[in-house]
Amino acid sequence: WIEGPKLYILSKLLWNPSLNETELLRDWVENAVGEVSAEPLLDYYEFWETFFSQRAVNSPWFRRSGAVPGPGDYLSFTDTSYLRLLTLSDREVLDILMNDVRAGAADSEFEERANFIYDGWISIRQDVMEGPLFELENGVDPEGFEPIDDESLNVDGPDGAEVAQPPNWYVWTRGSGTSVSSAAVFDSTSTGSSMRLDFTASGEGTGGVFLIHFTPLTGSETEICLGLDTRCEEHLVHGTNLGITLERSAGSQIRGNKRVHGETDGWDRQANCIGVVPSEGGAYVMVQLFIETSDPSQMYQAWFDNLQLWSR
Repeated sequence: WIEGPKLYILSKLLWNPSLNETELLRDWVENAVGEVSAEPLLDYYEFWETFFSQRAVNSPWFRRSGAVPGPGDYLSFTDTSYLRLLTLSDREVLDILMNDVRAGAADSEFEERANFIYDGWISIRQDVMEGPLFELENGVDPEGFEPIDDESLNVDGPDGAEVAQPPNWYVWTRGSGTSVSSAAVFDSTSTGSSMRLDFTASGEGTGGVFLIHFTPLTGSETEICLGLDTRCEEHLVHGTNLGITLERSAGSQIRGNKRVHGETDGWDRQANCIGVVPSEGGAYVMVQLFIETSDPSQMYQAWFDNLQLWSR
């Protein structure tokens, strides 16, 4: 029911390819929800047509769909990361349209069908356009969460890690390719913390640079969330990994996976949340860059902005 008139239009065109698809769409919509609700429903489908034809095709999801760099012949049915492009303003527009569809068909012969189509929108909304991850990705404070106050913490970092700024963040490197020479706060207008890393090549190859935050668990938190913006020199960064690992007294770990919302003005917005089972110990929050450097005389830089931790 989410796909609406697609199969109807497809079957009609297979029978007679000379038919006009715009007229077929209007025919289906008016017969589905009535003339009053037809206009907002047409606008709803036009939104998704524009989304896929203009926004999704320029996303990392589309570019990496093939076995080789660039789009392939088939797109993955199991990868819905293109929906990460949706924003709060998109949700507001779609809410208005679908509420109009339902209201326009109220107390008519089309009411049940309009409600059925509306339920399809609610399913999409609940799956990908609600919750703390969606809010963090859109730069909104997650509802029901409290920010973790770095200034009030005083904890030791992992072995081999060097203290960085802001408080309680540590820098740690792994591999023979990269060494961090300095870490410093840079001026930013964001509400979260900001940090710049300077690093150089200590040998040829790929190294890992980690930002690590250790958060003691009080036993009351049920979820920890991290949001940040990253910006690096594209030619030397192979990728990023955003993880939250809980250290348990028994030595087991639970790791959350990153969610990348997409690039804005050169910045990649990333967020991650993970549930917490109260136990002794704490949670390591890790931001890892996979970096390849080869010229020891050149200094490279990476920036992290709007770095915020939340718990509830």
